[in-house]
Amino acid sequence: MIAVVLRSLTTPEGTISIVAYQEIFGSTVDERLGIVPFYTLINTLYMALASTLLTFMITLIALLLSGRLSKGKQSLYQSYMLLPITMSSITLGLGMLLAFNKTNWFNSNTWLVLIFTYSTISLPFMLRAFDNALQAIDPEVVEASRMLGRGRLDTFLTVQLPLIRNGLIVGIAFSMAITLGEFAATNFLYQTKGMTVSVAIWKYYGVKQFEKAAALSSILGLLSLVCFWIISKYEKDTLR
Repeated sequence: MIAVVLRSLTTPEGTISIVAYQEIFGSTVDERLGIVPFYTLINTLYMALASTLLTFMITLIALLLSGRLSKGKQSLYQSYMLLPITMSSITLGLGMLLAFNKTNWFNSNTWLVLIFTYSTISLPFMLRAFDNALQAIDPEVVEASRMLGRGRLDTFLTVQLPLIRNGLIVGIAFSMAITLGEFAATNFLYQTKGMTVSVAIWKYYGVKQFEKAAALSSILGLLSLVCFWIISKYEKDTLR
């Protein structure tokens, strides 16, 4: 990481400069690649937030449905929900491409396919974080709520969710971190207007613009570092 940061601050002539960052945060089009680097940052953050929100909603619904099943069925159901973790993201990306690339809808809604793909990749991590936090709740607290007349949904929303706040934050941060740096599936599915930072880094590397590639990598590394700092902080609080 140090080598990447240093390269981002060094010109081809070997002098120290922040030109690479100025060009990335500018609004000019890179003539060699036909993209605006800053827009790749916006695209990445937008799709990371959108996919994390989708994953959050799917996870809550999955946990609610799981609570209605017997213990044996719960185990089978959760194993099914964790299936995406058993395949590589490149396999998932290829599958999405083969499933949708012959449709007109795909060409105009690639960003939706990417968001769904990111959500599928990060779902097992968020689901596991939420489920671990739920398992840490004293069952008597839930039983007391049910005995007081609260329904299953009401208990989940007003009793259990507030108690797993740290687990929610950890799961959301995990989803963001995974999505921000995802490359394999994105490389199959993206279109130029929806290019993300990870693909732009690869493109810059391909045309030997190492300063810009390093600058984007440094920014991406900083965003990921923030996510993992949040995970570290709230995971520790959860365990106390």
